[in-house]
Amino acid sequence: ALGDTYRLNIESDAAWEHYLKARDAYREAGDAPADLYPRIVEVPARWYGGFREQPDDAIVHVLLDEGEEAARRSGEDLPLVEILLARARLRLRDQGKLGDRAEIDEALRILDRRGDLVGIVDTLEDIGSLLLYGREDVDSARPIFERVDRLIARGGRIADEDSYFDHREQLALAAGDLASAWAVARRELEVDERRGPHLLSHALARYGSVALQAGEHAVVLDMAARARALVGAHPNTQFCPGGAGLALASAALVQALEGRREQAEELIRDALRFALRRGGWPAELSVFLVYAVLGRVGDVERVLRIDQAFALLPGRSAAAALLTGRSSDVERGLARLDTMASRGNLFCAALAEAIREEVAAPEGGPQPRHEALRRMGSNGWSEILSFRPTLA
Repeated sequence: ALGDTYRLNIESDAAWEHYLKARDAYREAGDAPADLYPRIVEVPARWYGGFREQPDDAIVHVLLDEGEEAARRSGEDLPLVEILLARARLRLRDQGKLGDRAEIDEALRILDRRGDLVGIVDTLEDIGSLLLYGREDVDSARPIFERVDRLIARGGRIADEDSYFDHREQLALAAGDLASAWAVARRELEVDERRGPHLLSHALARYGSVALQAGEHAVVLDMAARARALVGAHPNTQFCPGGAGLALASAALVQALEGRREQAEELIRDALRFALRRGGWPAELSVFLVYAVLGRVGDVERVLRIDQAFALLPGRSAAAALLTGRSSDVERGLARLDTMASRGNLFCAALAEAIREEVAAPEGGPQPRHEALRRMGSNGWSEILSFRPTLA
């Protein structure tokens, strides 16, 4: 129970320590229960940003193997489903994409046999998130999340509200529904004000990201100021690139767009303080679009060589390449955006269309209008694509 509390508050080092102690105590008396293992491996699989020191991957994979063996031996279906999903999530964490969906398909078959899922709605929500992020398959993820919402209406409880808000926000953005994304981000802020500082940093970052997409610069700067104050008030809390780091990086982009280079550079340095020691999200993926707006061509070239850049952030990668004149990388990003658009991501389709307008204009094409982006309310992205930095 104590490990669960630490895990849900993103205190990953403490959660990991308590879970391992529980597993060792069980093993001294016999076998650890199958349902303990999914909770252990979920910490490095999902909450790696809450670690001060990441666990060794070899230990994590030993625990995955132990957990799968225990689940299959016991015949318990839910622990097996959760172990399968943890394997998929760790692959997504390390590679930036899921690849095949064998674990998801096996998990769905088990859940379909189980029937009523009201009591385990989190597990189904996890499958939706893997389809959304790992497969970039909005068309497959949407009916899963609709099923989740129906289960919640019947009394299902979401334990991991932070992830739920994130997934619903991303689904809304993929649909070009900025109004719904605003509503989800606002609700997340209300909920996370009552929770731990790490979770609140996520809410601030996501609200700032929606504001950045809408072109609401003052809101972006306000979220960053709140994130900076939060970090200062909680010096013993581990924050991460996708929380406090992202809030500051969004503000750095605004400062760069508005011509305040010194403030942008300072915010970049602050954002990079939240780099993970190993694994997960490379911190510079939060700031490389700022490098592009500042004209830092060498830094953009270096970051675009990071494997996860195009896998995780094809839109930002294509935009950074556009702003710094890297035509081959623009095409690489556009190919990824087209793939995502073919799977139901309307925002990626609009972004690709706008980038192609910008590429064609210097070759005699019409003046870029970014109509699809602007219909969605994504004025911030239109502003970014229209910007032309002084290259260094």
